[in-house]
Amino acid sequence: MSELTILPNSSKLDEAIVLNGTRPVEVEAVEVTGISLRDPFLKRQLRALLQPGLTVKSLFDGVEVVSEKLAAVPVLSDVNISLDSKPSEKLAKLGGISVKATISAIQKDACNLTLASQLRDDDANAIIQVTHPNFWNGSETVFARATFGTLTTRSYSGSVTIPIGLPGSPLWTVAGYLSRANVPSASHQQILKGVKCALTKTTGTNTVLQAGVEQSFRTVTEVGEAASDAVRAAAGDSAKTSAFFAAANDTRDDPFFPTSGRLLSVLAENAFKPNDSARGLVHSDVAFQRIVARAEGSVATPDKDVVFNYGLSAGSTRGAVPLLDRFYMGGVPGLSDDLHTLNTVSLPGFSRHGLGPKDGRDSVGGQSFAKAGVSVFTAVPRLISTSPLKLHFFANAGHLSNEQHLLKTLQQAPDNFSASAGVGFVYRSPQAQFDLTWAIPVQQRTGDVVRPGGSIGLSLMWSK
Repeated sequence: MSELTILPNSSKLDEAIVLNGTRPVEVEAVEVTGISLRDPFLKRQLRALLQPGLTVKSLFDGVEVVSEKLAAVPVLSDVNISLDSKPSEKLAKLGGISVKATISAIQKDACNLTLASQLRDDDANAIIQVTHPNFWNGSETVFARATFGTLTTRSYSGSVTIPIGLPGSPLWTVAGYLSRANVPSASHQQILKGVKCALTKTTGTNTVLQAGVEQSFRTVTEVGEAASDAVRAAAGDSAKTSAFFAAANDTRDDPFFPTSGRLLSVLAENAFKPNDSARGLVHSDVAFQRIVARAEGSVATPDKDVVFNYGLSAGSTRGAVPLLDRFYMGGVPGLSDDLHTLNTVSLPGFSRHGLGPKDGRDSVGGQSFAKAGVSVFTAVPRLISTSPLKLHFFANAGHLSNEQHLLKTLQQAPDNFSASAGVGFVYRSPQAQFDLTWAIPVQQRTGDVVRPGGSIGLSLMWSK
């Protein structure tokens, strides 16, 4: 019969430590069931149980450490560690005990396939996505995605994410992408291809920090016959080498309809031309700096039937910013994976890229922007408050300018802003998202391209 059998967090744990805390322990075996991880990776997680000179107290401390490390491995859940003990022949003179540890868990490392379709007014696409969360049995994630659509005619991306050291330590990601998109607001097509490397760290306060470098090659092609001089000047190939840093803290209680919490994020990028010694390794035709900050929050009534949301965002650039890296404003939010809309700030009630500086009929973007918005979600009459279908009221205002100093853009905004308001229905769930809204401009500037009326968005997802 075993002398001591303890399950972590059991009622006997404190008593066992008090009565036997200084007794030496020999771990004679560690049995692992239900876990298929690469041996070197697994041994790093079990190091606290395998070190020499253990006592009963340090053994239980080690069990807690190992349990936390295994629980932090993304592909593992329901981690359980049990200990069975008997008198140790090797440590008999010291009253030592011999322990066998049994570790079990549920491992989910099957390849995940996702099929999705998205529709947003005149833009639509189909998505095929594959994710493998434990590709080399070391908690490495391999990701691949292909998109085919109307504005973004085709897009391919892939990445490999590898944990550096133990779970909870930074993640190293190498990603590549290739895409082609129509840009009717500026009479051309864009081809983007590149690779990026980044380190990502999640802190104890749920703040995600990321730093990395990116090398991209861009082509402005299929320039229209009526294209402006600015678009024609940007035609052809260019390259960009940049370093970036991003931080985000998200305390919202729900990803679809938050009722409390806030999201704060900042992105800084420095595009630079390499010196002569590095010119053979990297290539860049541009040099500029960019920073974008965003804040969103939600506040609900006590019964959570009505939720008030706010959003503030601003960005600015310094240097000679090319056409592809400027900010654009106007239109409904772009589809989720569109690389070509990362610089676009939505403003319903106006055409896509319909606000800000123009050259003829082409939108050529601005170097700084500011935007503010408020919205209200409330239950649809005769539906329960927890229904994923909500009634939506919203208002937004923004200003896009060629000023390189954000402070000047903010000072100009009260006299130069464009604004819209609207109402609609919104449905959100993990498998489907739908919105039907109606927006009208309530304030516009000379040159703004308005688009009052209805907008429809639909996203369907199937995953296995």
